Amino acid sequence: MGVGRDSPARVGAGIRHVVQASRDEGHCFLTEDQILKNCRELLDIDNDCLIQRVLRQLLEANEIKNRVLTSGEGAATECYYSNSLYFDEAYVSKRIAQFVEIRIQCGCVSCVGMDREILQAIRDEPQSRTAR
Repeated sequence: MGVGRDSPARVGAGIRHVVQASRDEGHCFLTEDQILKNCRELLDIDNDCLIQRVLRQLLEANEIKNRVLTSGEGAATECYYSNSLYFDEAYVSKRIAQFVEIRIQCGCVSCVGMDREILQAIRDEPQSRTAR
């Protein structure tokens, strides 16, 4: 087809495929290391710098999303999402926050204290995540 093995267009298509296909395997996101490994295998290339450069270009072009997730121990991990899954996750998080808020306002549930903790964790989440 005339597309070079190290063509940025080929690598970009590979990255998009790897991120989308991860959803079928039950993953919500992939780390950069997972993307590098899967792209090396899929595309049969050993050029991590090229894959990383194209990954950044896809982010800048808004073709994929990323977030920095912080574990309970404070370790930060950059995670990459397909756009559709990123927005699905954001929607579900918003709906959970709304549900918990309603339960707190009603005061009719015996675990209002736990609901407040959940709501606070959801509200704090955007601070521990950076989306592009």
